[in-house]
Amino acid sequence: MIEKYYSGVIEQIYNRIGKETRNIVMANYSNDFSIENLEVIRRYQSNEDNVFFAYSEFSYNTLVGAYEPFLDIICNMHRRFIGGSFDDFQKECGVYYLHRQVLNSYYETGECFREETVLLNEVAYEQRRMTMAIADMLKKLSEVKPLMIVINRFQMASKSSIETIKYLIDNPCANIGIVLGVNAIVKGTDSTVEVWDRIVESLEDRSAIYYIGSAGPLKNNVKTTNDDELYITMNFEQSIQEASNIMEFLDFEQARRGCRIIEHKLKFEDAWIDEKSLRRFYMVYARTSVLLGEMSKAIELTNEYKALIPENDSEHYLSLYYFMKGTCYMYQASLRRPETVQRVPMTMQFWQRMTH
Repeated sequence: MIEKYYSGVIEQIYNRIGKETRNIVMANYSNDFSIENLEVIRRYQSNEDNVFFAYSEFSYNTLVGAYEPFLDIICNMHRRFIGGSFDDFQKECGVYYLHRQVLNSYYETGECFREETVLLNEVAYEQRRMTMAIADMLKKLSEVKPLMIVINRFQMASKSSIETIKYLIDNPCANIGIVLGVNAIVKGTDSTVEVWDRIVESLEDRSAIYYIGSAGPLKNNVKTTNDDELYITMNFEQSIQEASNIMEFLDFEQARRGCRIIEHKLKFEDAWIDEKSLRRFYMVYARTSVLLGEMSKAIELTNEYKALIPENDSEHYLSLYYFMKGTCYMYQASLRRPETVQRVPMTMQFWQRMTH
């Protein structure tokens, strides 16, 4: 019966797109259930005359990316229905100028890049701006083609994805419909609890949470998943890039989860990794730790990084080491005196003083 009720919720929201303003609902069920073989999914995927239909099904055992699945939906819809310069499209949507480089690099190569450093005291502001950018680009695209999104096992989403849903609930768009499938037995991560509760409260106030029943007997393999049980590819170059992308999209809690998984593999499973990838891992993890305010961990990681610097090519790597170590000490001192946490100019004199 759950197939019937789940399909009914999807059809209901699909048919409301463009007619009603608030088109985000949650479908709660018990035990595990996959939507991949639902007839309604195949039907709407093959018929995109009126609405662009996208669905995503998160895994209990795989790290979810920042703003997944919204980033890929934006990129795909822009390529199909708009074309041209993605940077111009971002400007039209009012995307913060410091974020356009990150989004452009993801759009073009799948690997995020940003020249200007994120400042610790501006993290919350930049996170809000990035979430607004993702939501506003979805809204702009829905003006060209109305959009329907189904996300199953949504409780496994990253914090950035959940924040995007909350923003869209608070700032609704008639041309966007979203169904959030949730297995009520499996809980999300601790870092998402606060925003998750706000979403549930908002949807409950609008009678937008449907309880559609049980998917059958309790399955022993369905439970809350610890970070060290999450699967990552043993291609560490790819795993580190994924963690780096998450970090550049400012979802630092999720990036830390990815780094912790890699760290667990290296420390407790004797996984092999080449030195170049290991150096990059320590730097990505250190930057993530700094932006979470975890300076002791960041200093530990930069020391690990220094131990891997090759003697025959030390100048470049040492400059990165000193930059990161100086950043750690600067913020560590500022955090001890909260009134001094501000935009601190990173002058060459400062770095020389910190590295001697």
